[in-house]
Amino acid sequence: MIQVSLTPHRNYLRASPEGSAETQKLFLLAQLTPQVTAKGALGLTFVVDTSGSMREKVQGGKTKLELLIESLRSLLNSSDIGVDDQLSIVQFDDDASTVTAPTGNRQTLLNGVEALRKHSGGTMMGLGMLEALSNVPRGNVTRKVLLLTDGAAFDEDACRAVTSTYVAQNIGVIAVGVGDDFNEDLMGEIADRTGGRVIHVVAQNASPPASVNANDLPTVLGDAFKRAASEVITNLEFAVRGVKGVTLDRVTRVYPFLAESELVPFQGGAKSKAGNLESGDQTAFLLELTLPPRPPARVRIAQIGLTFDVPGEGRRGEIPPVDVVVEFTFDEGATASVNPTVMGYVQQRNLEGLVKQAAAQAQTNPQAAAKTIELARAMTVKLGNAAMTQVLDKASAELSSGQGISAGTAKTIKMGAKTQTIKVGGPQNDPSSGGGLPSDEEIRKLTGA
Repeated sequence: MIQVSLTPHRNYLRASPEGSAETQKLFLLAQLTPQVTAKGALGLTFVVDTSGSMREKVQGGKTKLELLIESLRSLLNSSDIGVDDQLSIVQFDDDASTVTAPTGNRQTLLNGVEALRKHSGGTMMGLGMLEALSNVPRGNVTRKVLLLTDGAAFDEDACRAVTSTYVAQNIGVIAVGVGDDFNEDLMGEIADRTGGRVIHVVAQNASPPASVNANDLPTVLGDAFKRAASEVITNLEFAVRGVKGVTLDRVTRVYPFLAESELVPFQGGAKSKAGNLESGDQTAFLLELTLPPRPPARVRIAQIGLTFDVPGEGRRGEIPPVDVVVEFTFDEGATASVNPTVMGYVQQRNLEGLVKQAAAQAQTNPQAAAKTIELARAMTVKLGNAAMTQVLDKASAELSSGQGISAGTAKTIKMGAKTQTIKVGGPQNDPSSGGGLPSDEEIRKLTGA
């Protein structure tokens, strides 16, 4: 059902002398590949910002709303929509309403798209997200919301509150932010918590690799729809039970996009809702554990199990708990060996923290921001992530000009760290190639361990 590979960043960990209180980290890479071909129906709700700012013009003299309407019309006229798919449309401004209830009728949906022109007002995104809950179909379907806005929400607390319901109901959010005024931190948080993804759309004539040009919005929405429809495993959940003193600190999806998973403690361990898996590709997660000091021995430190839904077969599956076994030793040669692929994903995860730090530093301390950007850039070069290297070069150039980092570039580097992830495991990650790996001290600084 799911092919699972679990790889620790070290097979040998430092043993501790008697009386030591030093803890250490274990990074565990979980690579999951679905072995399922049957796809379930897709229940997708478009939650559309119809506020006044959506009437602003971008290239070609078209408004943002007009570009969106054209994009939705193109999607609805395509062959990508399945006969059993249920789509709906919700709008929000000062208020929120259902424009089109769930249906597979294309003409009804097209009429709803045209009706979006009738609305205008503020940006009460939380109301739109709440309204969508009554429209996402229940039952044996893949449940998605495509959330599109160009402004900062007036009701951030409501957005966060309703996101908790999305998590509980396994509704993934594809968050699309247009321009420079939307709250990228909020949109990223919503996507992270629901196991979704973020997309940054820019209104300029040229867009950096980590963003999308507004004229390409039809292609972007079509790709997002295809990805959602290709999810053959849904409601994936890790259950990690550690032996005494072992704690699970983080679970992060690190490929094909970056997203932090929420942890729910239970007696002896923690569960993590990890979203859905697409067919035809591998999905990688990084589990970060803290281990207590131990004398030399080969021991089981944790058990990891998986549960999940298979919409195409109408059932819930599971992978029984797998033992995680490592050896503690005083042999410094053995403990010096690390797995380059796992550490490459650690670097990829840490990149997001660095770019967030740089964007914050740029407002008050450009010199510190420049140093952080350079560290992040060096990390992308080691990984071979050319797209993010280019984005960070743009941020570095802006800092060198003495003008700080623009709002658009700040959004681009933050969104890029989440979306421009690569599959790690090539010559650039091989220590013999000179690509380099972080030292233990660098790992401690980057992870806070």
